[in-house]
Amino acid sequence: MKENKIKLFAPVDGKVHSIEKLNDGVFSEKMLGDGLYIIPSGKDFYAPVETGKLEMITDSKHAFYFSTLDDVKILMHIGLDTVKLNGEPFKVEAKVNDKILLKNKIVKVDLDAIEKENISTATPIVLDTNDSPGWSFKILKEGAEAKKGDLIGEWNYTKPVNQNYEDEFDFLKEKGRYEKIAEEIYYAISGKENYTEVFSCMTRLRFEIKNTEKVDIEKIKHIPIVKGINWQGSQLQIIIGGEVYKVLDAVKVFVSNLNYDQNNQPIIIKRSFAKRLTAAVTGVIMPTIPLLLASGLLMGIKAILVMSNVIVDMGIGAGPINTNVDSFSLFFNLLAESGLKLFGIYIGYNTCKYLGGNTLLQLFIGLAIAGATLGMSTTQWDLFTIGNFHMKVGIYTSSILPHIAAAIILFHIEKWIKSWMPTAIDIIFRPLLTMTITFAAVFFVVGPILFLLESGIGFVIGKIALIPFGIGTAVFAFIWQPLILTGMHVTVVMPIAVTNAQGFHSTLLIAMNIATFAQMGATIGVCVRTKNSQLRTAGLSALPGALVGITEPVIYGVNLPKFRPFLAGVCAAGIAGLLSGLLAVEARLPGGMGVFGFTTTLGDPRLVAETIGGILVDPSSHNVFTGAANSAVLNLVLWFIVNGAGLVLGIVFTLLVYKERISENKEIIKTNNKLVKYYSKALNTNSSLAKKDLENNLNKLSSYIKAEDLLKIKNLELQLVKLSKIEGKAESLLQKQEKSKEALIKKLKVLVNKPEEKQNKTLIEKLKQNYLKIKNSDEVNKLFSEAQIIREQIEVEMSWLTNWQKDFMNLIDSTLDEVVLKTKYQDMKKISSNYFNAIHSLDINYLITEKDENNFDKKEFKKYQKNLAITN
Repeated sequence: MKENKIKLFAPVDGKVHSIEKLNDGVFSEKMLGDGLYIIPSGKDFYAPVETGKLEMITDSKHAFYFSTLDDVKILMHIGLDTVKLNGEPFKVEAKVNDKILLKNKIVKVDLDAIEKENISTATPIVLDTNDSPGWSFKILKEGAEAKKGDLIGEWNYTKPVNQNYEDEFDFLKEKGRYEKIAEEIYYAISGKENYTEVFSCMTRLRFEIKNTEKVDIEKIKHIPIVKGINWQGSQLQIIIGGEVYKVLDAVKVFVSNLNYDQNNQPIIIKRSFAKRLTAAVTGVIMPTIPLLLASGLLMGIKAILVMSNVIVDMGIGAGPINTNVDSFSLFFNLLAESGLKLFGIYIGYNTCKYLGGNTLLQLFIGLAIAGATLGMSTTQWDLFTIGNFHMKVGIYTSSILPHIAAAIILFHIEKWIKSWMPTAIDIIFRPLLTMTITFAAVFFVVGPILFLLESGIGFVIGKIALIPFGIGTAVFAFIWQPLILTGMHVTVVMPIAVTNAQGFHSTLLIAMNIATFAQMGATIGVCVRTKNSQLRTAGLSALPGALVGITEPVIYGVNLPKFRPFLAGVCAAGIAGLLSGLLAVEARLPGGMGVFGFTTTLGDPRLVAETIGGILVDPSSHNVFTGAANSAVLNLVLWFIVNGAGLVLGIVFTLLVYKERISENKEIIKTNNKLVKYYSKALNTNSSLAKKDLENNLNKLSSYIKAEDLLKIKNLELQLVKLSKIEGKAESLLQKQEKSKEALIKKLKVLVNKPEEKQNKTLIEKLKQNYLKIKNSDEVNKLFSEAQIIREQIEVEMSWLTNWQKDFMNLIDSTLDEVVLKTKYQDMKKISSNYFNAIHSLDINYLITEKDENNFDKKEFKKYQKNLAITN
């Protein structure tokens, strides 16, 4: 430390007060540092320190950051809420990076203009003692008038004295970044007794809150990782971004360490079916995404090792298992196959956990219906036979539906048994009955029903594959990703994958891979086009999963919420699938997914029909352009061509159709037409008369958005984009710093814990200094400070936007009240969700507000029409 004292001089004529007396809730609490404030009487503001550099000037020209010799930062903030004035009262006369002395004028301020807006001109000048520990402030002219250049205070530095050697390394006990964030969030929501459930989606940490008044929203907003807050009923949504999984894990660990009693009674929250379904998918599927990513990558690595003859494929899940292998082959087969082959068990466990059922019993049921004791046999047994029709029962390893059904049955059966079972025998007979009834239901009822379903699907798939001129492959490629959304894709792929493992060649497995690359291309297109760095980060972080064949992250995280990219990927897959069908690209061997999918093509063509397992198998498909089956090499080359086509088309189609967000005006007009349509049907009149009847209201809605409103929205969007970029840069830098700090702490702990005589003091000191250098680095704080200033500006503009949106929705409410009065159909009010999404287009796109689900039920409306017709 080159300087132990920093003198503060009055930058302007005025009256000096201690910072505590400001009573603004931010500076007065020393949240931004320690110092004083001055009520200016002059208009010319000069440098407040003897020498230094002007580090930063905010866009609104009201705040200035100075640095001293030791790079200690001092903030001069002119006025308390002057950010909303957009820099108009300020004439800046210095530039960023200027070296400054006391004589240098910084800015000329129109104090009358500020006071005219009823804004305080109080000017805090503070040094951030959190960022620069060891500094304390002493005011020298409390309550006195000062002239420009008068000495009014000083900061003094005192190096912390270490009590002993251990105290010097107290930072080794420091909590990790996510631990700190979890602790801050936990106490800000008033602890475990104030929430019943915590979970996350791709970007938001969600709490079901009991008492919303106990949540300290402002405290949460000031946590650097937090991008925003949203309420949906009593559900608190903390917008974090791609790191939300790490924060969720940290919260769960923090709570478990507190040893709280988990027997709180859950609150019941009424939500629409769509929202309940979304929450269920989030709670059940999302936790398995890391498992899917890792398993897909392991399968790809396994395929390469098998091709290279490093290991032997044991054929797990494809008939009799080959156990005549070496120990490394055994190790890698088990490691690679246990993820996807037993995927149903993980889904069943998550379903039971989400419902609040007995997860231990569910694990038993999951292992039982997966046939864990049978070594993953693919055998099926006859339940009964009618003529030539055989109703089958079997075991379910990777199938999702039986495990979900088992979890639901188990949850309700156990709950029912618990309601009447005597306490004395409950501990023994409730688990016994629950397990037996659930397993029997799945084995004898659910399983056979699913057998029929799978048989039907297998029949349809066979017919699709036989459609000539590549159309079948195109259709399959087109529908594959929508199938993933329904959860039926595992049921569809299993018969194809199993027969492929038995020696059948398949063009449809290639179509599935093309669909994966098409969705990946769509996500790349979004990343290229979007201005939202949070969305871009989410997309880029999901791409590695898609690269190895796992598309759930790109679909649920990026493409589906925006929908057009998803549709672009589906269409791209269809066209590339058509090309693949025409070229007769086949999967001839079991192999990897995604980029490792090429391993499936490395087999020779079947030139004549062969009998495999008693079944006559057709020869390989013929390439339309060559009139013959592809050789192994040509098959491989064409695989890269058709998958590359899917990727490129996905990018191109997305670039053509992608829109960052819906147009407010266009969506309002679209919803107006929808309102007219249902209004005319409800009154049994033509649309022209209905439109004329609603003309005054519709004109008010259509003309609500003025040109100046759109300009304000555009300016606000530019600020949001700027904030998003800065926060993304800060988060990326912070993650790198945390990683480096963790590595240094790990090394230091090993060295410090050695006996003193064996300690390498030179290395310890070097590592310690490296750690402190990273910890005291001001790069991240600079970015967060810049982000905070932009956030202040955004909050002012968001205040206008919120009021403007509320006024529009009030207009909607009055319009729909009239419609309900005339039609006598109460559900017409539900059309308001379309108007809500239109007017909130900007804040929905930037994850500030959640999209409102459209709950207008067309079936119910048709019933209403029928009843109306009968009545009339």
